[in-house]
Amino acid sequence: MEMEEDLREQGWSMLPNVLSAAEVEHWQAELEQLRTARNALAHRESGYGLRGILRACPEIARVVGSEAFLGRIGLQASAAWQPVRGILFDKLPGANWKVPWHQDRTLAVAERQELPALRGWSRKEGVWHVQAPVSVLERMVTLRLHLDPCGRDDGPLQVLSRSHRNGILSPLAIQECLAAGSPAVLTAPAGSGLLLRPLLLHASTCAAAPRRRRILHVEYSADPAPAGLTWACF
Repeated sequence: MEMEEDLREQGWSMLPNVLSAAEVEHWQAELEQLRTARNALAHRESGYGLRGILRACPEIARVVGSEAFLGRIGLQASAAWQPVRGILFDKLPGANWKVPWHQDRTLAVAERQELPALRGWSRKEGVWHVQAPVSVLERMVTLRLHLDPCGRDDGPLQVLSRSHRNGILSPLAIQECLAAGSPAVLTAPAGSGLLLRPLLLHASTCAAAPRRRRILHVEYSADPAPAGLTWACF
């Protein structure tokens, strides 16, 4: 299967037409309603995005974990894939940011346990996060759903193909990879998706012409949380 080969070899795969125009509009409305509610509770305007989407939006959690949707993005339901974290990234004129080159190494879990395989504990918006071992990250995949068009001026994701095959990289190793490789700039229309491996090096720039650029970031695992922990999403 082409998607599986792309993920294995280059660490990412573009998926056209994951969501219809009507679905995009519906999900935009659902997430905007959540943003408005959280802003009211916090008594301030939130920028950059929202964490805990799977817990806060049961309908979205149900859809992205359904057998039909997994088939739509090329993940086999028989492999027991489940969504384990959801984040809305919302790049807009009032919150226009860049992200340096990095690998996604953090899991959101329900509780903290001091175990040798787990390190780098932190607490974000009341949820425990921990850096995962390579053996866990290699069996995960991330879906980025574009809820707005993302062109070159909109701060699109940049990726360094095949960098996921080198394990966890030190800052020096990241710079060496970037010097030796040529990043791809991944523009996409609304409704499209991008699958990528967590260890793939990726980054994004500030938008050159700021406008709304919403990305629903969903992490999937085919395994239970490591070391007897529980995923924090539900």
